[in-house]
Amino acid sequence: MVLKAERYSELSQLTNVANTASHEASRKRKRRKAKGKCVILNLNDNTSSIQDLPTQMDTFITKSLSEKLIIGSIQILIDYSYLNGIQIMKTHVATSAKKLLILDVNGLLADIVSPPPKDLKSDKNISRRAIFKRPFLDDFLRFCFQRFDVAIWSSRTRKVLDPVVDYLLGDLKKKLLFLWDLSHCTNSSARSLENRHKLIVFKEVKKIWEKIEFYDESNTLLLDDSPYKALLNPKHTGVFPLSYTYKDTNDNSLGPNGDLRVYLEGVGTTENVKTYVEQHPFGQNAIDKRSPRWAFYSKVLKDVS
Repeated sequence: MVLKAERYSELSQLTNVANTASHEASRKRKRRKAKGKCVILNLNDNTSSIQDLPTQMDTFITKSLSEKLIIGSIQILIDYSYLNGIQIMKTHVATSAKKLLILDVNGLLADIVSPPPKDLKSDKNISRRAIFKRPFLDDFLRFCFQRFDVAIWSSRTRKVLDPVVDYLLGDLKKKLLFLWDLSHCTNSSARSLENRHKLIVFKEVKKIWEKIEFYDESNTLLLDDSPYKALLNPKHTGVFPLSYTYKDTNDNSLGPNGDLRVYLEGVGTTENVKTYVEQHPFGQNAIDKRSPRWAFYSKVLKDVS
């Protein structure tokens, strides 16, 4: 492989990272008898120094390159989700023991209300939006990070999403595999039936699988309260809980015995996520030809294709 001279030092740094990761993976394989490691270079745009990274994580620092490298048994994958020039990146070591859990934000982790309601004080106001944290959220997030590789994918803009996630996750944000916003969604020209001011967009999980080949339909689960956002995905790769609203004061879905928490416990231990979802329906139905609104969504899909 021929590289420009000015990028040689960057490749050297990445090689050092790979060697360190290879040694670490080998050590853990011997200790835990685990198979194959996949080292994913994942940019955390709020990370500016080594001191900002959590010490309890297996992390390494390097600058970004445009190559995908395979050194020994270690595959180096670079996530350019938020790449803007040469920035510091962090690595996340994913193991085959964990599935990928992709979380939505509004309606799942919190209720984001604009304009803020006058009848109740919110937990936080951000950019003229009232943020109501869902009950048991903090404990639920710890549960998720213990059992899954966790990512967030929201159809909000980056400007809105970042401060909201900062507030909801705190230091756990640094453990996200990735944080995707509206720019990663597939657009359409149709407007939502629920909100005529909102364009319909889709979250295509194949975009993730193309970037990180380690994941596929057998170990990936998308959680979203809007079933139509998964219309372009393979069946049974998503689950659609009922939307949370701040008025639902008795909500306990995220709690230790809550329906969503219990469901995810099953997902975390199953061998095949797609099969589990097919055999254990949960929440809202997926949209298909049997759905009452299929005529509308079929036209939307034709527009996208």
